Amino acid sequence: MSSSRTKDGVPRSKRAARRRAVAAMTMATWTTACFTYVTPQAGATYNDRVIKVELTRQGTDALTGKLGNDVTAVVGTARHVDQDSVVLDVKETTLENRQVVTSTGATVTIPREYQQKVEVQILDKKRSAVMGAVFLVGAIFVAVAAKAVGSVGGDGGGGPPPPTTTHIPR
Repeated sequence: MSSSRTKDGVPRSKRAARRRAVAAMTMATWTTACFTYVTPQAGATYNDRVIKVELTRQGTDALTGKLGNDVTAVVGTARHVDQDSVVLDVKETTLENRQVVTSTGATVTIPREYQQKVEVQILDKKRSAVMGAVFLVGAIFVAVAAKAVGSVGGDGGGGPPPPTTTHIPR
C-alpha cells in the first residue's frame, strides 16, 4: 500500500478534504441557530443574558440623550435586573421606523416606568433544527450536483490532447 493512500484506498488529500467539508458543514449548521424572545419567568435571574426592552413613549423621550432619537426598543446584555430597573450593555436599538441600529455597547439603566415590555432571548430549537435540515439538504444537493458534472473527484483530469495529423495535399 502506498503511503499516499489510507487503508481504505482513498487518497489522503481526498480524505482530508472530506474531513474539512464535514467540519465546515457542522460549523455552518451550528451557526444557523435561531433565537426568539420570550417573557421572563418571575423570580428568575437574567444577568449576563440577552434581553430586549420595549420602551414606553415616556421612556423613548427620557432616554433620548443616552440612546438617541426615536428609540422604541433596546437589546443588550443584562448587567442587573430587578423589579425597579434593568441595566443593559446595549447591543442594538430599534427606531420608530423599525430600523435596527447596532450600538457600541453603552450601558443604560431603564427604570420600570419606561419599560413597556421586557423579554429574554432563548434558543428556538425547532426553528434551529429546521434551518439546520435545510442547510444539510442544500449541501447534499450541491455535492451531488458537483459530482454529476465532474467537478469533484476523479483522477485529477485527463492527459494531453490527442495528437493531430496534418494532411498535406500533393
